[in-house]
Amino acid sequence: LTEREAPGEGTAASRGFQVILQKTNERYLAPGVSERLLLRDLLFVLQGCEGQYVKKDPNTGLFFLDPRVSAAAPVRDCIAPLSELGYLYTMICAGMNKSSGYGAYEGLVFQAFNQWLKDQLTEYYKLVALLESSLTPQLCSGERWMGMEVPPEGGLTLRRLAVWVQEP
Repeated sequence: LTEREAPGEGTAASRGFQVILQKTNERYLAPGVSERLLLRDLLFVLQGCEGQYVKKDPNTGLFFLDPRVSAAAPVRDCIAPLSELGYLYTMICAGMNKSSGYGAYEGLVFQAFNQWLKDQLTEYYKLVALLESSLTPQLCSGERWMGMEVPPEGGLTLRRLAVWVQEP
């Protein structure tokens, strides 16, 4: 590698690896359900909204992959923790909104904790925005996006999303 080439960018080996990884991911999905659409739905879930393929149970509030979508076990295993994160996000936001109306919880400790939660949610929103921005060019892969040709390789995958969200 030269100084100008970062690992994983632009080398023939990394492009080949990315193509193999993409084909492996697509092999586990049912025909008609692309990984990109599942990723878009999972980004909705991270914000507490259901999507086209990932639904929300109205009774429990848990997110789940629509039973009509046939996906292999590795894909379902990858979606499950991300769905749980969407549920936890929904519960935290609901708890913050619910507790803001009670006079008994207006002490300094509670206010400090509430502010800390808001700060943590701000960081979470930044992560979701970063993930969404890495998916946006991929949705237009092979086309022109903002005046530039978008390369078909690279971008966000289910595995990358799972790893990125699990990082501390």
